[in-house]
Amino acid sequence: LQAVKLTRRMSQLLILLQSGMANQAIAQKLGISEHTVKVHFCRLYERLGVNNRLQALHKAQLLGLIAGR
Repeated sequence: LQAVKLTRRMSQLLILLQSGMANQAIAQKLGISEHTVKVHFCRLYERLGVNNRLQALHKAQLLGLIAGR
């Protein structure tokens, strides 16, 4: 697996996603719109080479970007 560099916001999204938060709750927590959350997730998926939230969490764990559960 190759190293992936994430932005600060992408790292925040992964942590909140791992805690089980929905897009609306993430938006409220970060003070951004739900649409912006979705845009950030799309960019995160591209960066990780995945298609959805579950795959993003799994790949991030494999890469050591977030702790496994």
